[in-house]
Amino acid sequence: MKILFIAPGASIHTTRWIERTVQMGFKVILVSQDGITPNVEYKTIIIPDSKYKNPFLLLIHNILNLKKIVYNESPDVIHLHWF
Repeated sequence: MKILFIAPGASIHTTRWIERTVQMGFKVILVSQDGITPNVEYKTIIIPDSKYKNPFLLLIHNILNLKKIVYNESPDVIHLHWF
């Protein structure tokens, strides 16, 4: 099973969830904006900072990037932990 985590890579919670999920034998993909990743084997996709300063345009830009990632990776489960 492939699980796509959308979470801050710098969070200790993200690190623990990903480490445990990988230990259980699942394939993990982390989508993050901060570029910091836990120390386990998995795929990381970093959404780079956008050139847009307008919050609405930034949101649209990030949604489109995320939609492309979900389409390309075809995960079985998407887990969102952001706020």
